[in-house]
Amino acid sequence: MVGTTTWRGVLGLVAVAVAVTTGFGPRGGAHPAAGASAVPVAVLGAVEVPGSAPTSRGADRLAATLERLGVEPELAAPGWSFVATGPLPGAVAVTLPRSRRVLVDVTTALDLDPVVAHELGHVVDVDHLDAELRHAWLADRRAPAEVSWWPTGSLDDLSVGAGDFAEAVAVALTGGRGHSRLPGTPPDALEWLADHGVVLAGMGPSDTPGR
Repeated sequence: MVGTTTWRGVLGLVAVAVAVTTGFGPRGGAHPAAGASAVPVAVLGAVEVPGSAPTSRGADRLAATLERLGVEPELAAPGWSFVATGPLPGAVAVTLPRSRRVLVDVTTALDLDPVVAHELGHVVDVDHLDAELRHAWLADRRAPAEVSWWPTGSLDDLSVGAGDFAEAVAVALTGGRGHSRLPGTPPDALEWLADHGVVLAGMGPSDTPGR
C-alpha cells in the first residue's frame, strides 16, 4: 500500500495538530493513503488516514527542508517513518508515536521549515523526555500550575507543555519566532536538553552534542 524508496526522495515531517489520548495523534495510530511515500524504517499500522498522494516535487521539498535544518533522520529519529501525504483531515500534519510515524501534507503552502522543526520537537519529546524532564521544563518556563503537558479538552498543542517544548525546538533549529501561547521566553531547547543529560544525534549545528 505504501511505496518505499531512499529517504531523500520521500521524507515528510509534520506540523502542529496533535489529538492526544496517550502521546500524540489519534488513538491506535494511522496509515498513509495509498500512493503516499514513506521511509522504510518501521512497520506501518493498519488504520488509514485520508490524504491524496504527494508529488515527487513535494517529497523533494521535504528532503530539502531537512537538509536546511541540519537533520539526519536516521540519527535524529531512529525507528520512525516519515510520510509525505496530501491533505489530512482537520490538520496540516500529525504525529503518531504509537506507530512511530509522522505525516505531513506536502501540498500545503506553509513554510515547511518551522513545520518540520516543530514535529522534530515532538519526536524528541516522545523518545527522550520522561515525566521528570517534562516537569523540569514546565518549572523552568514558570508555567502556571494548571498547565498540563498534553492537550486536553479545549486546550490545543500550543497551549500546553508538549507544544511549548516542540516550538522551542523549532526556534532552536530555525532561528525563527515561536508561537507557543505560554508566557515568557523559553530557553534554547537543544542547550536545555544537553544541560539535562539528553544527547541528540543528527540534529542541529555540527557542534550539537551527539553530532
